[in-house]
Amino acid sequence: MDYTIPTEDRPEPRIEVVPPLEEKMRGPGSMIPSPKPSPKRSPLKIWGPALAIALIGVGFGLWSFVKTGPDIGKTEGVPEMKELKEGLQKLNTEGAALKKELETIKGELVAAQEQIKGLKEQAALLTKKPEKTPEKKAPPKSISYRVKKGDSLATIAKRYRVHPDDLRKWNQIPLKGEVKPGRILVLHPSS
Repeated sequence: MDYTIPTEDRPEPRIEVVPPLEEKMRGPGSMIPSPKPSPKRSPLKIWGPALAIALIGVGFGLWSFVKTGPDIGKTEGVPEMKELKEGLQKLNTEGAALKKELETIKGELVAAQEQIKGLKEQAALLTKKPEKTPEKKAPPKSISYRVKKGDSLATIAKRYRVHPDDLRKWNQIPLKGEVKPGRILVLHPSS
């Protein structure tokens, strides 16, 4: 393969890749045999002996356990086992007593929590501010006014700082109705 980089005018040396002599000599009729691919071995052939040994070991273990199984509960002849059994029984009775005590403590805790809840409710009621009752306003003072000559609803309303429509409403005066001198009008200036 010729590959040149045009950097200068000198020619690039040629490099030929020659296969190794051993590869040339292999082939049909050569003295060097070609390498054979390794045959695929089945997992049973690879792991078979190991599995057989493992199964034998498991079988032996089970056989010895079954054989000695009934003797497991018999510990009369071993003094350490007797001590261990007595210690275990003592721990069981102490554990039962502790369990009962824990149940009573739980009951007391529940009762105390209920008591705290009740006290909190009472404290909330005591600290609650009383609701303000709305103050009843005294009925507005009404003023009686006698209409004079030259008075109109507008001038009377302006004098007492009320709206003319309110003055009409309080005295049942129609919209286009006029007030005549001498009539007594009722006024509620504070409303």
